[in-house]
Amino acid sequence: MRPILLALLVAACGRGEARPPGVGFPPPLPFADVTAECGADFAHSFGDPNMNTIVESAGVGVTLLDYDGDGLLDIYAVNGAHVPGVSEGPPPASPPTNRLYRNLGGLRFEDVTDATGAGDRGYGMCAVAADYDNDGDTDLYVANFGRNVLYRNDGGRFRDVTDEAGVGDARFTVPALFADFDGDGRLDLYCGNYLTYDPRIPAPEGYPFPSPLAYPGEPDALYRNLGDGRFEDVSEASGLADPKLHSMGAGAADFDGDGRIDLFVAGDGMRNRLYRNLGGMRFTDVAAEADVALGADGLERASMGVEVVDLDGDGKLDILTPDFDEGCIYMNRGGWRFADEATRWGVGEVLKPLVTWSEVAFDADHDGLLDLFCTTGSAFRLEGYGDVIFRGVEGARMRDVSGASGAYFMEQLCCRGAALGDLDGDGDLDAVVQVLGGRMRVLRNDAPRGGHWLAVRLRGTSSNRDGIGARVEVTAGGRTATRVMKTSAGYLSQDGPLLHFGLGAAKSARVVVRWPNGRVQQIDAAAADRVLEAEEPAGR
Repeated sequence: MRPILLALLVAACGRGEARPPGVGFPPPLPFADVTAECGADFAHSFGDPNMNTIVESAGVGVTLLDYDGDGLLDIYAVNGAHVPGVSEGPPPASPPTNRLYRNLGGLRFEDVTDATGAGDRGYGMCAVAADYDNDGDTDLYVANFGRNVLYRNDGGRFRDVTDEAGVGDARFTVPALFADFDGDGRLDLYCGNYLTYDPRIPAPEGYPFPSPLAYPGEPDALYRNLGDGRFEDVSEASGLADPKLHSMGAGAADFDGDGRIDLFVAGDGMRNRLYRNLGGMRFTDVAAEADVALGADGLERASMGVEVVDLDGDGKLDILTPDFDEGCIYMNRGGWRFADEATRWGVGEVLKPLVTWSEVAFDADHDGLLDLFCTTGSAFRLEGYGDVIFRGVEGARMRDVSGASGAYFMEQLCCRGAALGDLDGDGDLDAVVQVLGGRMRVLRNDAPRGGHWLAVRLRGTSSNRDGIGARVEVTAGGRTATRVMKTSAGYLSQDGPLLHFGLGAAKSARVVVRWPNGRVQQIDAAAADRVLEAEEPAGR
């Protein structure tokens, strides 16, 4: 019952006033809301007037992709739907649909949903963009409450190939991601299933719907890519099909450096799972011994999104999971040992009175230190607290600079997913945020530049074409930053397909790419302030 009690406390507490900048306070990271003029006019709908079921509360994410290969980031937003047994009243005259917005340049977008055939009408949770068939264009997998849908991109037109591919999981999928779990150069597909929804289960007094723990769990699904357009369901044999788990978020990466992609799954109101990849599409849960099953207080958390990043620059991948409390920052100490250090980083105290869904790490001003963009909002009502942006400072610390970073951070929006990418081509990372029951927000990064930058675009040859699972290390100015190519960011969202690095004062960098198949590529003097095209070399 801990998630319900925490939600009650959060509902009773508003967000305190943010501290203004002053002596000894780090500079802000301003973002400007350009939603009204950019043309991306998406508005989320529940399919009925109210958020009064756990299905409606669980969504919704946003995906940044380049669907037409023109080098500009497009936006794919998933939507709700009118679903019998979930929705109230008659269906709306104009049924909600997912929307695809093409980037025209200059922070202008046009709706190309109908022209591309990408407008799925299921009750959407997230969408994953990747070239699963290695044919050179970006495909889409849409996770729904109900049947999931795989859209193959055929030159800018999307075609539903779900049935022939065999990936139409019809349960309640919340997170999903692509990764090459067996190392064969083809992207496999993971679906994190949440719970078995039953409208007959009564809500506790004072709440519009029950806690997730009132519902039975659902086993997750894993599909192996066979390379001929079809996938094989290997869920049971893999060890991932835990029928008790309520999967709320997921992140895939090689956490121990053995060359195999592992999987972290955030549990909602229960223990998290950390699945070590044993090879042959077999996994074992090592969360307890790795100290990532629970929070630092030894309690189960209502974990939300999952961010995988090397937060402190030590070359090891850390795991961030926000929740109903202070959240967890699991710092990787090596040897399958992590330590929750949300308090030490200065994040826990700020987030504790909020309900936080997404923590996305990025270098907003190119000073070489990672910052955090966090979305917040009630889990039970359409109530917001104001999103939070943390500036990274020396000494492995974060400082809340929301109060001075623009009017957006003072708005009381009920947000969920957020994705980061360079939408306007100026070299820094902008943000797109999904608002439950409201208009999606597009935020332009106006942070003063603290240095130079480098973005890396990967192109696999014998590895999967997108280089998903690759590890990129950039060394500049005596500091090494590590990023991994992945198809998940925070809560139910996906960042743009470039790996972005702030270089500080350095005008060039040493780049090392560790490709999923084990090849290592080194570029000794990559010039700053540009996109570096890294194609996987032949041989070892």
